[in-house]
Amino acid sequence: SFSSLKEIQMKFVFVLFATVLAASAAQAALPPTAESLRRFTAITQSSDVYDVLGAVNEVTSINSLGNGNYEVVTATCVLEVTVVPKITEPPQMVPPLEVTVGKSTCLP
Repeated sequence: SFSSLKEIQMKFVFVLFATVLAASAAQAALPPTAESLRRFTAITQSSDVYDVLGAVNEVTSINSLGNGNYEVVTATCVLEVTVVPKITEPPQMVPPLEVTVGKSTCLP
């Protein structure tokens, strides 16, 4: 009947809307400021970053280059770093971050 068809259409629209809303929430789990601070924290707490820069180099800036790429700058070195969400099972709304150290360019 017409009323049951209308009910099915309404349920479909509701499920579709809920799915789109959930996907949007997963992509924007944290506001941009919070996500950038979370990424900076992951960089500053990385033992790999510390191992490359050593104890005597003061970090003067961390610059975002886009797409999860950063440069950590000291008075004598620039270190390339990548920060990406870890794949977790089951997927998490705010997954832990993985920090990978790249090329370092240091003055002698």
